[in-house]
Amino acid sequence: MAPGSSPVRSTKRAAPARISLAAPLAAHEAKAPLEERVLTGENEAKFVVLHDTEAIGRSRSFNGGQSNPDTCAAQCLAQSGCDAFSFAKETKVCYLVTQVTELSTDASFVSGRLR
Repeated sequence: MAPGSSPVRSTKRAAPARISLAAPLAAHEAKAPLEERVLTGENEAKFVVLHDTEAIGRSRSFNGGQSNPDTCAAQCLAQSGCDAFSFAKETKVCYLVTQVTELSTDASFVSGRLR
């Protein structure tokens, strides 16, 4: 760098981290302490919970505001063809996902994928 010059700053934003679907799903599953579990009973047995992850698929439908990820999971089980759900923690919006194509690291979501 020449004397008196300042470093050039990049204005590009880093792309969100992507999780490979080729890796075993268990590698992405975070084991939360019991008091932090987001699903209960039957839903917990049927879904792999993916903390800080947004599930993206061939189609994704908005399923209105749900009070928590457990009710979002129940909506997914009731919807034919639903393979996963993504629950926006801040806005409490539930998305039902079919044919998951990507898992994206995003701290504002908790997702569940059918086992």
